[in-house]
Amino acid sequence: MFFQSRTSSHAAASTSSPFSRRQARICRSSGPCWTRKTTEPPRALPKQDNERSNGDRAASLFLPLALAVAACLGPLSLPSLAENVRVEDVESPALRAGLEAANEQRWADAERLFKAYLLEAPDSASGLSNLANVELSTGRPQRALEHFDRAVELAPRAAVPRMNRALAKEALAVAAAAESKGGGGGSSGGVSSSSSELLLASAADDARQASLLDSKEFAAFYDLGNILERQGDFVGALGAFTEAADLAPGLPGYRLREATSMFQVAVDSEEAGSLPDSSAASFTKARRLVEGVARKNPRYAEARAALAAMHWKAGDVAAAEGALDSAVGLEGEWRKPGHAAKATRWPPRLVEAYERLLAIE
Repeated sequence: MFFQSRTSSHAAASTSSPFSRRQARICRSSGPCWTRKTTEPPRALPKQDNERSNGDRAASLFLPLALAVAACLGPLSLPSLAENVRVEDVESPALRAGLEAANEQRWADAERLFKAYLLEAPDSASGLSNLANVELSTGRPQRALEHFDRAVELAPRAAVPRMNRALAKEALAVAAAAESKGGGGGSSGGVSSSSSELLLASAADDARQASLLDSKEFAAFYDLGNILERQGDFVGALGAFTEAADLAPGLPGYRLREATSMFQVAVDSEEAGSLPDSSAASFTKARRLVEGVARKNPRYAEARAALAAMHWKAGDVAAAEGALDSAVGLEGEWRKPGHAAKATRWPPRLVEAYERLLAIE
């Protein structure tokens, strides 16, 4: 997140575990502060109105969310680092130390150092955004949103603050939905449900705006896809995931999300009886996409599990069992009912197919 650019989580996708892709990437002291599994070089963000130094530009790096946020939202897209700036090039000692602490997930140290930097430069959009990312990573989305709002106000043409503000709003929407589901007492449940819908709509607007500000910002498209799926707009999510995967072909998790969304849309269309030939073609394409991801990333257990569910839905039980065995061989958790819903952001049709496969096992 830290004014990060185009790599998300989310799908900066580990090819071995659905959890490891939520870990923060380490900023190498000997090279640029960015890490992603693609050969595309890092691209600098547009210069912000209030950026005055290399320190501000370096501060515009974003780190991934911590597991505390992931626990609230479930697996989600996690931004990584963007600008081709080294931590040692940052002029402000407090800011440099804060970035190093954040890269190492020493959140208390990072927060203290970013606050010290903001005493020197209270109108630094980069400093505010870095502080907001720490707050979001430590389970304080409301406080993070306040700082993201100020950062967007100071740097309205920057894509990444809006993109990460969308994640804060999504976190708040999930919390509101959970409160509503739990009852919350009296009429508060209804208020929370309405609040959740409004927050998700606002989050989607932020992600769309980020993609308009920077059409190459693949993490914005990925985040938009995740938010649209939460809203039940699977067709829109598919378009966003496809754009993200095409912009970042080196990230297998992006392509997997495109395929799982495509599966959802195909099954929905098939069961609605609309355009059967198109639905069948989409279903076949989704399977082939996942086969490609699994072949290129042989230790990506989630891809093999998704492929198992798709094979089962297609009626190829032998292939489904083979893919399931491969997934379980890599990560035993995939044998447990409920794991897919808990550990991934698969759409409901794919989770349903996977659970039915486990049931016959």
